[in-house]
Amino acid sequence: QIFPFERNLIACAQSQYYGVIGNGRLSVCQFDFQTKSIKEIKRFNTNDACFDIAWSEANENIIASAQGDGSLKIWDLNNQFPYGNIKCHAGEVHSVSWNINQPEIVATSSQD
Repeated sequence: QIFPFERNLIACAQSQYYGVIGNGRLSVCQFDFQTKSIKEIKRFNTNDACFDIAWSEANENIIASAQGDGSLKIWDLNNQFPYGNIKCHAGEVHSVSWNINQPEIVATSSQD
């Protein structure tokens, strides 16, 4: 997902073995428009698959990630560990989105 505050930052959700088993990762990358290259600038490893991410609409340092263990992790780019971990579903969390009009609201989806 492209960073809503600057066009040159991109966040990526990753999982091993298509999320069936293994770890996950949230990567924040910086795109250089002149050289057309991408460089990873932050990396957050998770114990389960990371299926989706969403940048906060209110705080440029906050990202939410949808996790394979049914949780929603809240990350602060200035810290290496999750700022918050909310167990919100019984199954995998497939997607996450911040509300643009009410940035304190986060929506998630799962098969449960």
